[in-house]
Amino acid sequence: MCDLTDAAAVTALAETIHADFGPVDGLIHLVGGWRGGGDIPSQSDADWDFLHTSVLTTLRNTSRAFYQDLLDSPCGRLAIVSSTSVTAPTASNANYASIKAAAEVWVQSVAQGFAKEAAQREGGEAAEASAAVVLVVKALVDDTMRARSPERTFPGFTDVATLAQAVSGLFGKTGLNGSRIIL
Repeated sequence: MCDLTDAAAVTALAETIHADFGPVDGLIHLVGGWRGGGDIPSQSDADWDFLHTSVLTTLRNTSRAFYQDLLDSPCGRLAIVSSTSVTAPTASNANYASIKAAAEVWVQSVAQGFAKEAAQREGGEAAEASAAVVLVVKALVDDTMRARSPERTFPGFTDVATLAQAVSGLFGKTGLNGSRIIL
């Protein structure tokens, strides 16, 4: 177990993984959570702090710790699951949409870093082997959620099996760096 909010702990985790298994080819960031609120004045600092730490801090720590692995891999992939609320925010989701937007910017920055490094290695513009990608969903649903609420239809939700297929498909495609893919 590792506290992904602790940069030193994540660095130690990366060192352990490297010693035991070698470099990684993929980092799929599924850490986070959701907190909604009412109107803008009721967006709580506690919810902001929770989301900032669980979504953005964990993404920063893990992507920094494994950046070189992903860059050096012939198929390095960083992917996050973001939200449709980034492009259609509401007052009740202001904290959440803002943090998700920041996470998307971080991923785009990683993508630019991959592109810059690839170009420098090749002496000019080159196709990047590594890619940083944003996968976008409204929300996720699984069979357990359906069983708990059989009366619900979960409109617009993405099944976790669809997400899993999208993630595994990232490793067989090229030209993905910087992509924002709506599932």
